[in-house]
Amino acid sequence: MIQLIKEKILKNKFSMVTIVLLTIIIVFMQTKLSFKGSKIENLNMEIKNLNKDLLKLEKHQIKYMIKI
Repeated sequence: MIQLIKEKILKNKFSMVTIVLLTIIIVFMQTKLSFKGSKIENLNMEIKNLNKDLLKLEKHQIKYMIKI
């Protein structure tokens, strides 16, 4: 009987360790994905800003060409 209880405890420990490891892996992957998402958002904002600057530069060049 005691041996059976010990085996059950050992199996439960193995299950708990497995669950904890899987939880850590899932949390790590979610963090990694959210970081990638924020990097993509930052890059998109940078692209928008560069496009705005390019449009301003083009407008300035057109004004300069008209003056000439």
